[in-house]
Amino acid sequence: MVSRQKKIKEIILIVQARMGSTRLPGKMLLDLCGKPLVQRVLERVRNSKLVDKFILAVPDTKENDKLADFADENNFYLFKGS
Repeated sequence: MVSRQKKIKEIILIVQARMGSTRLPGKMLLDLCGKPLVQRVLERVRNSKLVDKFILAVPDTKENDKLADFADENNFYLFKGS
């Protein structure tokens, strides 16, 4: 008898963020009711029952190092690149 293994698919969600907005620079780290905006977004995503893993994606530039540091300090997965 040959057993068939089910293919398990992992659902990954990528949240893009950057600090270099021209209209509101640094908005992802601005305070929103006591927490940075990026933290509010990631906490909301974390509550999803459909997503297995989520990643914060930021450009690989000096100004976005603050977002990368935030991700590291708060145990969020991070992708840094172009």
